Amino acid sequence: MKRITLLLFSTLLFAGPRLDVSSETWDFGTLKEGEKAEHVFILKNIGDDTHVISKVRATCGCTATLLEDSIIPPGGETKLKSSLRTKGMSGVFHKYIYVYSNDFENPRISLILTGKVQREPAPRIRVWPTIVRLNRISPGDEEKFVVSVQNYGELPLYLYEVKTSPGIQLEFMPEDSIPPKSSINLNFKYVPTEPGPIEELITIKSNDPRISKIYVFVRDKEEKRE
Repeated sequence: MKRITLLLFSTLLFAGPRLDVSSETWDFGTLKEGEKAEHVFILKNIGDDTHVISKVRATCGCTATLLEDSIIPPGGETKLKSSLRTKGMSGVFHKYIYVYSNDFENPRISLILTGKVQREPAPRIRVWPTIVRLNRISPGDEEKFVVSVQNYGELPLYLYEVKTSPGIQLEFMPEDSIPPKSSINLNFKYVPTEPGPIEELITIKSNDPRISKIYVFVRDKEEKRE
């Protein structure tokens, strides 16, 4: 009787499609920022019916997946390739990939990519605001505004160029670098050349290795209300 019970339990255990992953977590160890890392998960069907993967979803835009085959026969397997882009990342990370299927016992399994990104010392630029809204004024009048530039990196930040469209004037271009964990203010004034909507642009170039250009858009407040 005990043998029959065990046999019945074993049969029920593997009845239907059953997805098995030998290792649901993969540790990349320490990666350098900007490095691309890849890992292949092996998905096996240990059940007695055809397994169908309906969807694979990564929770982060930095993670891409490629499924070899969505249909797995009993005893078969497929490969799920995952790739991780580490640009802009720093420190310990945990990225999740969800696999949805017709496994009635576990219709969603979670796969985890983990590790640590080591960021090389570099200048890091942050600009605020990136959208400036001003009141419309008549040609010949002017309105002043300030844009803050912050260096939240570990090395000095140099502004190579601050380029403005015709209606914007930079009052003073800093010659010195911006020290780490510091910020400066760039003083601008808007001097329209003709009446109408405000559509101006400021382009800031620096030695931040991740971002070659940052754009500040100057628009009018009336556009925001529309």
